[in-house]
Formats: sequence, C-alpha cells, structure tokens
Amino acid sequence: MPPKSKSYGTALDGILGKASDGVVMIVLPGCPHCSAAMASLVDLGTPFVTVPMSALSQATLDAMAVELSHRTYPRIFVKGRFLGGNTDLQRLRRR
Repeated sequence: MPPKSKSYGTALDGILGKASDGVVMIVLPGCPHCSAAMASLVDLGTPFVTVPMSALSQATLDAMAVELSHRTYPRIFVKGRFLGGNTDLQRLRRR
C-alpha cells in the first residue's frame, strides 16, 4: 500500500483530514465498481464518506492518478492512507 501523499490538493486534504479515522472513497457517479465497494462497506457496517470526483479539481485528480499509479474508480482511503480500488477492498474482505 503506497503511503499517504503529503498533499493531494487542498480539497482532498481537507476531506482526508476530517475522516482520518475512517474510510473516504472518491467515486464516479454511476460506476458499478464504486457501487460494489459502497455495498461491501455497508455490509461490513463500516462508516464511510463518498466524494464525487467532480468535487475535486482536474489537477488534483491527475496528480493523484500519477502519484498513486491508480487511474480507476473508486479510489479508497482508509485512515488517510490509500488502499486502492474495489478489487483491493474485495481482496481484503476475503481474508
């Protein structure tokens, strides 16, 4: 798991800071992988915050994609650290 970036941009840094003890998921509305990840977290009883990608600047999204080597959605952060996407969440869930 890559370490948390020093800064993803003011908007996302604020969101990650407010949910530093929980799960933040950047989502693309209508994305089936985002829906599956949200359903899994609900099933697990895990509280989470969703952030539509449209709430972040394109520069922030591009910087995250490069730094995290992750260009798809959702982009899931747990306790301020990048977890990955739905596939990564499902892999952890099966453990």
